[in-house]
Amino acid sequence: MADKEQHIESESLGDALRGLYPGRFSETMQITLMPDQGWFNKTYLLKDVYNKSLVLRTRVATAEQQSQHAAGEHWSPYFKEAWAIQTAHMGVPVAAIDGNDCGYFYLKSATENDLPELCAYLLQEYLPSDSAASVIPESNRLGFYEHIGMVARQVNATPVVGFGDTFDAITGGFTHDSWHSYITTEVEQFSQQRKRFETLLPGTVLDLACKRLLDTTTLCHSATLYHLDFIKNWNNILVDEYECITGIIDWEFAGAGPGTHCELASTLYIFYRDNASKFERRKEFNALLSGYGISLRAYAANFRYDIESLMIRHALNALSKYLRLVEAKDLDSQPWRKVHAVRAVALMKEILQRKPLSVYVPNPSIQSILAA
Repeated sequence: MADKEQHIESESLGDALRGLYPGRFSETMQITLMPDQGWFNKTYLLKDVYNKSLVLRTRVATAEQQSQHAAGEHWSPYFKEAWAIQTAHMGVPVAAIDGNDCGYFYLKSATENDLPELCAYLLQEYLPSDSAASVIPESNRLGFYEHIGMVARQVNATPVVGFGDTFDAITGGFTHDSWHSYITTEVEQFSQQRKRFETLLPGTVLDLACKRLLDTTTLCHSATLYHLDFIKNWNNILVDEYECITGIIDWEFAGAGPGTHCELASTLYIFYRDNASKFERRKEFNALLSGYGISLRAYAANFRYDIESLMIRHALNALSKYLRLVEAKDLDSQPWRKVHAVRAVALMKEILQRKPLSVYVPNPSIQSILAA
């Protein structure tokens, strides 16, 4: 049955692509499903009639997204990714969008009685490289973190329009007009979940967490790009035989704001979330900072307090996701969320007990720090 479904799926994909690109794909085109490509996307490797290798990413629309599509609204998750790749490509290695194209198609169901499924798609060039997760040996981890820091610094230096993580495909920018607007909106949303949070997080702790987040509203007045899912997720880093980075992929969580702060906050949060030892965390994070060109003294004086404040945002999001699954009685689908939630609460309490260092200088110019 699985083979039959795979055959129908490949046949339907071929029909959709031939309809979108007349003459470019042959009737005998081979379409191969690529494993371990994320929770929500299906990713395929294929070739066109010119023998060019391509990667096709697809995602089936939810019922709500199908309604939006029928009403003429833009819902594709790939609009932001395509924009981020095209925006970052001048200074960052990426897998280019083929023909600058992403959009929608319908796939016929493997079951005769089901209606065709509406899917978003993104067509990209194929980079014949291995993921860093599969090839970087333990002995080279620190050196590779430094290499990542150099690339991340380029990502975070890319200027963009708007703030936040919700992208408007029509305007070509993010939806908030200031970082202040984005953070205050997030804090309001967390505050509205007070009853939900109280099962694991005392109200006094939530109030302190929200106050700490509001301290970051003045972090930046012009936005730069952040990725959030490659510094610790080496499956999203492609490397050549010399362990040089050839591509940063999967820009699903990209956003706009104080790019360096957001990237480092996400990275440190993942260290804590995954229960990395203090020794491991210190070594690897210090190597990353070295790649960025940030000294430990500059990090302590100019970054640490704000970055730990932004880590609270990740912790509150982790707690919210867990509690939503509990309410929906769907925790079995993502059982690790419980562990993440427990660690998120512990991390917030730990951060909120710390006092700012006496050398802390709030909101300096990032450029002046990196140039020092």
